[in-house]
Amino acid sequence: MDNNVFKEYVRKWMHLKYTSSGWPPDIEDPNLSEEERSVKKQKYVDDAKWFYGIEFTIDEVEFNPGMKYLAKMALNSLCKENKFREYIIRNLFFYF
Repeated sequence: MDNNVFKEYVRKWMHLKYTSSGWPPDIEDPNLSEEERSVKKQKYVDDAKWFYGIEFTIDEVEFNPGMKYLAKMALNSLCKENKFREYIIRNLFFYF
């Protein structure tokens, strides 16, 4: 099976899921200075690009439960209904 078949689909929905999930709790820690928070946010963005090939900016991240749910359902439907979960994990995420 061609590895490019679902890449754009997965990237699109992973991008939406990342940007609509808001920041992880360790970044929203009120004890962090603005500089520390800014560094952690940039690392979060860089990690998403490194691990999944998903590019977005710090300004795009905002909690939106409706969009997060939509993205999650789109990704889950591909994995569960078409039984591609193992294929996606093995082939798509590691060969961007």
